[in-house]
Amino acid sequence: LGPPPAVAQLCANVLITIYRRGARTTLYTTVGQLLSWLSNKVSPASAPAAKLATVHLLGGLCAAHGGAMVSLCLDSITLLTKLTRSAEPSVRPMAWAAFGRACTGSGGVPRAAQDEA
Repeated sequence: LGPPPAVAQLCANVLITIYRRGARTTLYTTVGQLLSWLSNKVSPASAPAAKLATVHLLGGLCAAHGGAMVSLCLDSITLLTKLTRSAEPSVRPMAWAAFGRACTGSGGVPRAAQDEA
């Protein structure tokens, strides 16, 4: 389901580069919107392919900019952890991959945040 991994990675890299060079909307707004879409059953990311792309992008943004958005990165890691147990089997492997990228970008998750998650 969804785009092939190479296409999904290319799309994520384009958006990551846009933020690296200075986007008009803030990174916090965008990541907050992605978190909202993944948490809400009625959202633009409710279709399986859209959910896969959103999970992939969230992991990429956290990997590239996690240090600049510590609290949102931790929120993303918590949500990605929940998605690894998703009822949709196609979401689980993408959630694990995004979780790994997000953890790398976070610079390490504090023990208190790990316990809370």
